[in-house]
Amino acid sequence: MKMNKNIKILLATNFSEIGGGEKNLFYLAMSLTEFCNVTVYCPKGALSNLLIQSKIPVIEAKFSSKYIPILNIKELRKLSGFDIIHLYSYSLLITFSILSFFNKIVVHHHGPWESFSKKRSRFINLLINKCICITDDIYKLNYLPETKKIIIPLGSPIVSRVENDNKSIKKEEFTLLCIARYQRIKGQDLLIDALKILDKIITTPVRLILIGNLSINNLEDSKYRDEILETIKYNFKNINIQIEDYKTNLSKYYNLADIVVVPSRYESFSMVTIEALTHGRPVVAPNSGGPKFIINSNNIGLLFEAGCCIDLYNKIYEAIINYNVFNKTNCINRGLNFNINNQCRSTVKLYEDLIK
Repeated sequence: MKMNKNIKILLATNFSEIGGGEKNLFYLAMSLTEFCNVTVYCPKGALSNLLIQSKIPVIEAKFSSKYIPILNIKELRKLSGFDIIHLYSYSLLITFSILSFFNKIVVHHHGPWESFSKKRSRFINLLINKCICITDDIYKLNYLPETKKIIIPLGSPIVSRVENDNKSIKKEEFTLLCIARYQRIKGQDLLIDALKILDKIITTPVRLILIGNLSINNLEDSKYRDEILETIKYNFKNINIQIEDYKTNLSKYYNLADIVVVPSRYESFSMVTIEALTHGRPVVAPNSGGPKFIINSNNIGLLFEAGCCIDLYNKIYEAIINYNVFNKTNCINRGLNFNINNQCRSTVKLYEDLIK
């Protein structure tokens, strides 16, 4: 790939904490620095701290609400100096629309909650140069003209070393891993309910490592986390639940796990799924959104009916008793299809086409 290093790219998001999308933005920003001049526009928080530590320039965003940034004339002039503004947050589109007269605008379409309906798409089409859809499903929900949209799956870094094969004829304990922000859509409550059923059936000890973080100042998410922490006080006989705060580097936990569980009611893509696969770990995930697209064989993972704790239990139980069916090499190879280098190459090609 060849690209003028003087080309200035602004990646923009309204999120300050690190979830799957923000982690991917960080990975992409790091990869793009080899080809162009990258700056990230985001609020102060864990994401900006990580970017600054990695020497990625940051413009601190200030918001009057969660979705509406405060932009004065001076800031607008500064932002208009970028060749391409790449919006990772759809909600920033209206505010940044004034810059469509000066900049090329790229927007990410992550999920069905970001409406690209027929009526709205006619308006959005006037504001943007290209829309990136992260899966086939999202592409089909998007009513922009075919010339304005493209599918570029998200990517994860290639894991240099995978530890602990974890595969044996008979295991004395199974370790499950769940990594998710505390939000009802992420389904930690479904997972706990599924484990209550599993606890009555299974005799092999099971450990669940539950890793999560909270969106800042979100009362609903905070109440949900408290609900989960209360629920895990259930008197399990064969299941031990270990609570951990979110970590930037999660390789240690992926390597500890036998099976990674994504209990979400919906996942637009699921960075956790591809990160687990690249670590050679099979995944139990919902049969919707990204996981349905990623898990393409029963020897790398199992799909459960989204939102159904009974089927989630069934698939976890099946994964444990038939564990030797999973193939570590196939997991890794499938995960490598979604590596950050592929995403970066496709994104650079898109940028090049826009600035020709």
